[in-house]
Amino acid sequence: MSNFGIYLLQKSLKTAASDIEYCTSSVNLSKQNELTEASIAAVTSLKELDNEAHRLEVVVNAMIEKYRSMDDFEIPSTKEEYEKLFKKIEKTKMNETGDTSHFQNILDSLKRGLEEEEEEQEDEDADQSQDGMQVMQIQHSRKDPISKKDIVNPVIYKPCGHVYDRDSIKEFAGKKRQIKCAMQGCSQTITISRLEDYPDYWNNIKQQQ
Repeated sequence: MSNFGIYLLQKSLKTAASDIEYCTSSVNLSKQNELTEASIAAVTSLKELDNEAHRLEVVVNAMIEKYRSMDDFEIPSTKEEYEKLFKKIEKTKMNETGDTSHFQNILDSLKRGLEEEEEEQEDEDADQSQDGMQVMQIQHSRKDPISKKDIVNPVIYKPCGHVYDRDSIKEFAGKKRQIKCAMQGCSQTITISRLEDYPDYWNNIKQQQ
């Protein structure tokens, strides 16, 4: 594999890690923790692959320098001879590691997010009974508080009982984990990962009529 090929591989690994982080931050379903844990494992594997790619690049460069520096050096003529030389040089480069800061920053971000999600889940469990009472007392609107359009895919934030369209609030929040509730007079801060699907919304709307 050429150095340019190795470069493209490492670039693809970094892009994949960034994509995993973005997808994880964009999900607002109840299985957020499971996805985050899977993402941490995936990025860790990508980090290890990037290190392997870096070691491969170092070994290839060392072989090239060896060819250049020795006029009488005999270039391997068979695959077996090439692999023998490769492994000989590789043993001297086993401790080589690349710049893994890109992957480590993503891992740190995912782990912080997981800790926050676990804390939020504890708060949610503590407030669950009170949340249920609030939901029953609030009159729901057919319009999404953000887009002012009809709600198509309802999600609810139980601490305040307000309902949003999933796509609308997801687009509005972007990569933010928390936003202020858009309902007039509500001081609640919405944690995106705590939004829940709300299939009872349609029945509640009918009952209000």
